[in-house]
Amino acid sequence: MNLDKVSSSDLMSFGNLRVVDCTIDVLYQGNLYPVVLSQRSDYANSFDSSLWNWLMKGRLDTAFQDAQRVFKLIYHSQTPNRLNYRISGTSDNKDKRLACSHKGYVGLYTAADATKFFKLEPLAWDGEKLRCRWRDHIGQTVQVGDLDKDPKYSHAQGGLIDHLNVQLDGECEYFITPIR
Repeated sequence: MNLDKVSSSDLMSFGNLRVVDCTIDVLYQGNLYPVVLSQRSDYANSFDSSLWNWLMKGRLDTAFQDAQRVFKLIYHSQTPNRLNYRISGTSDNKDKRLACSHKGYVGLYTAADATKFFKLEPLAWDGEKLRCRWRDHIGQTVQVGDLDKDPKYSHAQGGLIDHLNVQLDGECEYFITPIR
């Protein structure tokens, strides 16, 4: 991967990175949190496997395995101010892609069920990471939090879980860091 192809003067040049492994962080309430895939232990070891592999705001100062933390961006297309990528898991999740549930939660699905792309709205490039807004294929912004009517997993490891969802109001910024 050649990061020299990405210029701070042309933020859309990030699209030159056609396939890139990366980490994603979210700026939320003044802190930068890792975006990670939920695991069984996050839901008090629930045996309901439908709870796993949802994107969530990770805990600060916590080490995560690559399979939970690293994502693959696969370039799809672009518009004048958006870069469209399909986003996949890596490692054991390499055959799954991100999509949104009917309630707006972002998670990994089999590739056949996850056919839509996500939009990145570039805001800045510092030579190491892209600061951007993140939207689903119809333009809804990916936010941190759960719908008011949905359960809060208070017995989860580390306290309440904050999932990523496109049906919430607000404006989050994300940092996409390519892995060299």
